[in-house]
Amino acid sequence: MKQIRTLGDCAYFVEDKENASSFKVDDYVGVDNLIENKMGRTDATYIPETGKVTSFQPNDVLVGNIRPYLKKIWLADKFGGSSPDVLTLRSKPGIHPQFLYYSLLQDRFFDHMMNGRKGTKMPRGDKSQILKFSLPDFAPDLQAQVVDYLLPLDKKISVNEKIVEKSEELAQMIFRKWFIDYEIGIEPNSVSQGTEMVWNSDVERNVPKNWNVARLSSILKIESGFPFKSDGYDKQGKYKIITIKNVKSNRLDTIKVDFIDELPANFPESCHLRVGEILISLTGNVGRVCLVDEDFLLLNQRVGKFACLSLHAPFLYFYFQRPEVFKRINNLAGGSSQANVSTVDITRDFVILPDEALLNSFNAFSTPLINQIISMRQENRVLRNLRETLSTYLLS
Repeated sequence: MKQIRTLGDCAYFVEDKENASSFKVDDYVGVDNLIENKMGRTDATYIPETGKVTSFQPNDVLVGNIRPYLKKIWLADKFGGSSPDVLTLRSKPGIHPQFLYYSLLQDRFFDHMMNGRKGTKMPRGDKSQILKFSLPDFAPDLQAQVVDYLLPLDKKISVNEKIVEKSEELAQMIFRKWFIDYEIGIEPNSVSQGTEMVWNSDVERNVPKNWNVARLSSILKIESGFPFKSDGYDKQGKYKIITIKNVKSNRLDTIKVDFIDELPANFPESCHLRVGEILISLTGNVGRVCLVDEDFLLLNQRVGKFACLSLHAPFLYFYFQRPEVFKRINNLAGGSSQANVSTVDITRDFVILPDEALLNSFNAFSTPLINQIISMRQENRVLRNLRETLSTYLLS
């Protein structure tokens, strides 16, 4: 049986403070830009203009302390500042920083935080109780061996995420140049210099003369999900039920789902999801879109699925990622306690459509990128599952 020691024996909470103004926004970590389910972090879009933040350094472990069940954790790879809602742990002498990180990456650490939580609606971890978490008492050489097993998996996951990020950025860049700025081709401004522009009153802007301004409903129907009943859930079921909480911006998160083993009577085929289809959230954080990248998924109500021609699918996927489109959808949302948006309202909006030849050109460019995004997501799911299984075996 492995000897154990407490987290307090291995690490301490960093309390060093610096002025928020000392850091750039890219160096700031708030609880909102830590990604749930152990997915690391995304760049912040905001940093406090005044006040103090906690100073962190490379190899510190940052943990989201609001609603610990969201499992927000990141191993810092840079210097920066974090909000009071993010706990910063630093390893003590004799403790490998990455060994500490992998020890805290386990589900039982977040279960431990929840067992000592304070509050109900917005639970927070208790710092003194967190330090009582038990870790295996490994010598430094054995800690290094554990890291040697797990670190290559994390490096590959990171590489794949960079590929996804760059693929999304590249496709969005071309979408913007072609369909927003009307700069199509190799040379800058090639369309705007050679194509006649005309004023269109529906969208209140100049558009290329031969392009079509139409309502989204002319090319898109958003199909609704199925109203599953919880008494039919089965933890050992074959199918995962996709709800609004699973639809993130540009990412489908299927870690926390309910299962069923048999399809309900009269279950519509349109709610049986296929890899490559596009989903949109219609309740809560409305307007988020993502790609389906997994099999055996079923669509729940208040999540919409795009039904459109393959000719229009890549165009629509990147169109709905545009910030101005996201803002319009949120402006359409109603509801006092929780935002809701109607699929009819979404598709009533006008869209500027290029001709079929240009759509085909965009598809030839963007479809391989979309396929690569899906492939990298699928591979990372396998790698994360392997990391979870291996870390549990090595550290339990």
